[in-house]
Amino acid sequence: MRRISIPLQYKNQIKSLCWSGDKLIDYVGGITTIDLEGTISQPQVSFTYRFDGAIASADGRYAVIFEYYGTKALLLRDRKIHRELNRSFYCADTYEYPIAFIDLGSGSPGIVHCPDDYNVIEIESAETGERLTKPGRKDVDFFQSRLTTSPKTRWLLSAGWIWHPLDSIMLYDLSHGFEDPRFYSGHGEGELGDLGLWEICNAVFLSDDHLLISGTGDQTQEDGSDESAVVVYDLTKREIISRKPITEPTGELMPIGDDVAVSFYQHPKILNYKTGKIEVRWDDIETDKRNSSISFHERKAIMAADFRQKRFAVLAPNSIEVVFLCP
Repeated sequence: MRRISIPLQYKNQIKSLCWSGDKLIDYVGGITTIDLEGTISQPQVSFTYRFDGAIASADGRYAVIFEYYGTKALLLRDRKIHRELNRSFYCADTYEYPIAFIDLGSGSPGIVHCPDDYNVIEIESAETGERLTKPGRKDVDFFQSRLTTSPKTRWLLSAGWIWHPLDSIMLYDLSHGFEDPRFYSGHGEGELGDLGLWEICNAVFLSDDHLLISGTGDQTQEDGSDESAVVVYDLTKREIISRKPITEPTGELMPIGDDVAVSFYQHPKILNYKTGKIEVRWDDIETDKRNSSISFHERKAIMAADFRQKRFAVLAPNSIEVVFLCP
């Protein structure tokens, strides 16, 4: 592991962070490029709106800037506005904007989002806007949020919530195409069986077959206690591989090995999810206490996690702290 600090010239210089090869890009702050050697370019444009989040496609050609707890987003192509995007107003001020890029095959990127209803996911071409999901599909009463796809695009994961409120997950099987993905629920539908947690606060793919989740309580015991645990779940066998108690929430998770992941709750740390133990901490790097899609009171950190290259960047008061987890 190694770490570098990129000094900033003034406070609030950076508004968002996304990885693009070996550079970082601040799309919200005007498409500013940050070189890991420390060079920061001038903004190219001013987006006169309260955007505060950004994601980028794998090839870097497309990006979306959005308001985490609002209804508005912009799709950028080649760093220019391609079209505007929106989501339902319903409770939009309380939970994270549901949007992600997806590989449509042959290098063609798509967008997964909820342009019409809070509970209905749509998949469309980033380039043309053509909707690939068919209308009139069966829906579910679930607030979609924090969308991600598995490494080979077999599954689409939504880590959102159901009305209580209670954090949960929804999985969509994409193996037969994008037109009518079948959904599996952590609550209600029951197809996933026992996930080992009553409330699922965070979820991430370890592979197309395995899911890493964290949360509280015990599903089979209908135990809604505050005991925290981390679970590895086998999507093929529909069974728990391991369940370990942990002493603090995980927040967002980034897997970096067969038994470890970075946990971003309050400070970055390396969690061994097979033992539940923390192995490394960076207590001098502050993130925030987000542990749910409903975290509008907790969101403070601006950071970028790179799953493929196993590195992350966090905005500090006077610098960008970059940690490389591989030699």
